[in-house]
Amino acid sequence: MKDGSMRMGFVTSEQDGVITVRDISGTATEFKRADVKEEQHPGTSMMPAGLAAGLTTQEFTDLVEYLVSLKQQGG
Repeated sequence: MKDGSMRMGFVTSEQDGVITVRDISGTATEFKRADVKEEQHPGTSMMPAGLAAGLTTQEFTDLVEYLVSLKQQGG
């Protein structure tokens, strides 16, 4: 950001010079595009490595289905 701070998350919308960023906790925050100094796209996931290792195949499938349902609901 132009104030020297940094934000990490997914841009979920951009309209009329305002971008909405959703962080790893699911919290959405709006920023003015004019306040953004630089965007970086690291190409890595915000999900911690090995997070799914402790899940059974069924639990992982359920998780993916749940995440897909959120996307379909616009969440």
